[in-house]
Amino acid sequence: MSNKMEITIKFKDENGNEEAVPITVEADIPSYEDFKKINNFREAFDLYERAVLKARKEATERATFHNIRILLSSYNQISS
Repeated sequence: MSNKMEITIKFKDENGNEEAVPITVEADIPSYEDFKKINNFREAFDLYERAVLKARKEATERATFHNIRILLSSYNQISS
């Protein structure tokens, strides 16, 4: 059995207003019960950490790509 983790990235201006749609990535992570089943804490934590780092990387990549598309779209509208 696994738990779910969500990582959400938002871009806000200096006034705190969201400038783009938030990007959310959901990932499966080991449950607390999984930690009890594995005798080696380091092994269990490694599984957890790898899942978290993979989700963070995906969220960051998607948010950056999304934000660059918005910036380029704005630039193209200004240049036209």
